[in-house]
Amino acid sequence: MVSSGTTARIINLGTLGGNQSNANAINERGEVVGATLNTTSDLFANSPLCSGCGTFAQTYIFTPAATQTHAFLWRAGEMQDLGTLGGPDSNAVVVNDRGQVAGESFINFIANASGVPTMDPFLWEKGQMVDVGTLGGTFGFPSWLNNRGQVVGASNLPGDQTFHPFLWDRGALKDLGTLGGYTGVAFWINDAGEAVGYADLPPNPPGCTGLDCIHHAFLWRHGVMTDLGTLGNDPCGRAFSINLSGQVVGATDPCNGEFTHAFLWENGGPIIDLNTLVLHGSGLMVRDGDYINDRGEIAGRGVLPNGDVHAVLLIPCDEQHHGIEGCDYSLVDATAATQSPAPRYLPSETQRTPQSRRTNRYHIPGLLPPSR
Repeated sequence: MVSSGTTARIINLGTLGGNQSNANAINERGEVVGATLNTTSDLFANSPLCSGCGTFAQTYIFTPAATQTHAFLWRAGEMQDLGTLGGPDSNAVVVNDRGQVAGESFINFIANASGVPTMDPFLWEKGQMVDVGTLGGTFGFPSWLNNRGQVVGASNLPGDQTFHPFLWDRGALKDLGTLGGYTGVAFWINDAGEAVGYADLPPNPPGCTGLDCIHHAFLWRHGVMTDLGTLGNDPCGRAFSINLSGQVVGATDPCNGEFTHAFLWENGGPIIDLNTLVLHGSGLMVRDGDYINDRGEIAGRGVLPNGDVHAVLLIPCDEQHHGIEGCDYSLVDATAATQSPAPRYLPSETQRTPQSRRTNRYHIPGLLPPSR
């Protein structure tokens, strides 16, 4: 984020000799990770990762290629090749504030039944790439890495007919299971070791695969997977992010279709439609909540009345966000005067029912409610 009055400067991170690179994440120290092409020919450059999938380069750099793709770490003005787990290609997904990196890599040059080498998640730290392993299948990937070095993602099971969410912690790989169905993915883990994602429910139609199966958002905490449910008539849902306070954001949908309801889950639930918490008059429908930080700020996507889809930022009306136009801070001031703990979020209107008392907690910058 560039503050008002600051001149932005674009830094070209370069490549490892090839003509393409892609940055995936940056940490608080300004270290950037991603993937880039080098100049070494790749035997699997035209081999898709799975049926209907793109090649390694198409999947992680979004371009066809004839040379190898390697994970990189950029810091102090230099791009470092992180290497691979023994195969031709790798990609760095995320870097935490300790400088640890998580990604995926081919582990050798031997094609398996899918036509490409086995791909495993990895953790890179202080010059060493550690193979996280899989749950028995030939394909796995990480989704997130917290500041404790814990990695979450998804891995195929033996036979590669299904996949489950996993948690890797200090050398131990744990299958988080599902909600009774076939598949699942963990998308995020906070620094308390709590993970979120989606998992299938039983029963599912025979032959359903992946997001076609009935699945719900889950929270995994202290070894227990909790079904967070869905909103409206949506049969499916996914949780994308969880902050250190245990607030979860995500979206529900008709299963493998467009997201229809963005949600927030907190304090034991149930999940709440984010649109009921946004200040009235924005004229925008929030479709999915993608990220929530430790200040409760939410990034996602919203749909304008004309159908255009825009990135949106939701800022809480609370004691940590003072002076936001359109927010009513009287409840926070009154609570503070009684020396009681101030509420995390502030409703601008006090209604009768507990659900409606939680409305109008978020403000979207640039979209102000009409004057009252």
